[in-house]
Amino acid sequence: MNKGIGILIFRISMGSMMIGHGIMKIAGGMEFIERLGGLPPFVPDNPTLHIVLGLISVVFEILGGLGVMTGFAFRAACILIIAVMIPAFL
Repeated sequence: MNKGIGILIFRISMGSMMIGHGIMKIAGGMEFIERLGGLPPFVPDNPTLHIVLGLISVVFEILGGLGVMTGFAFRAACILIIAVMIPAFL
């Protein structure tokens, strides 16, 4: 298989997966988005902060997915995806 086709398949699959995750979070509503912004136990419980962090993760996933899929600002898109995935991993 040609190297360019393999990269194209990776970009389309990874980008569409990240966009799909962002859209599913939006479809879950504000209650779901509020639960996304999980914070460590030592941070005071603030619902507004949870919503803001949840919306940031949605925006990063959609913009990062679009950037990876189209190749536009690819490195910046990868940084956005990394910014979402590191807290998800921890």
